[in-house]
Amino acid sequence: MSNSEITLALTEEYANNWLRCRPIDIGDLFSFESINGIKRYDAFNLAENGISQLLTLDVYNGEAGNIDRLSVVMGVKKAVVPPADDAEQTRDIFQPVLEAKLKKAINGSTGYYFTLSPVDELFTLRQVHRRYKIPVSQNNEEIVDMEEQISPKVAQLLILKWQGLTTANLISAFEGLTGLNEINLAGDKVELVLYGQKIARVRRYNYDALESAKIIERLRNRMQATFTLHLGAGLVDPIFHPYNFRPIIKIDGELPSPVVRPDFFDTSRPCPPFCEPLSVIPVGPIVGPE
Repeated sequence: MSNSEITLALTEEYANNWLRCRPIDIGDLFSFESINGIKRYDAFNLAENGISQLLTLDVYNGEAGNIDRLSVVMGVKKAVVPPADDAEQTRDIFQPVLEAKLKKAINGSTGYYFTLSPVDELFTLRQVHRRYKIPVSQNNEEIVDMEEQISPKVAQLLILKWQGLTTANLISAFEGLTGLNEINLAGDKVELVLYGQKIARVRRYNYDALESAKIIERLRNRMQATFTLHLGAGLVDPIFHPYNFRPIIKIDGELPSPVVRPDFFDTSRPCPPFCEPLSVIPVGPIVGPE
């Protein structure tokens, strides 16, 4: 087990902590102290050993493509956090978990779980534009990679919008009016069931098989690849994405190309409403605590 890999039981614990967290406490989950005051986390990294394990899990009997789906599970854990005055304290923090579901079991398991670690560097507008070099055409138009579902420019805007959320808007960013889609297996018949609409707290974000394969491919093709989960906000859709919170996966690293830029992916499906039985987690009530 790599340093970032955790068990299913611990993932379930984090997921249930998230569902039980009081709305009034949501804002504190994302805050940290710096020499410049209270800041808000906007990025979480997958450790290098976690990336290596993902790429290993994707190969079965010498063939790539064993990872079926990737998901980001919303979680909360208790952690020792050193504030600016170096006085350690234990408190709840946001702990996202990357879940990899396999087509073929490895070591008797089809599910693997990896913690993502917070990045203590807050991106400013200047840092965002310096860090993300956006290639343009001769007409000064952004060059869009058709393999991506989101461009670097849009990713920047979503990240900056997350940074600009007021505390009240941050609390409500994870709740939306939505139904619950589930797959009902009745014999050989598969039907989609839509439950009545409620104000629900998002549990997880699922990437479909095609998107997951693209993410793994980009990790494999880059040298010294990095995997970052950026926290974004915006592009609310009342049916398909009823939450203001929008996670963005960024794959970065060196490429044998004169144009080096990160790859961004944001086409995950939130649960609810898209709660296909891809995993036994997270468990607990649909509706977040009032």
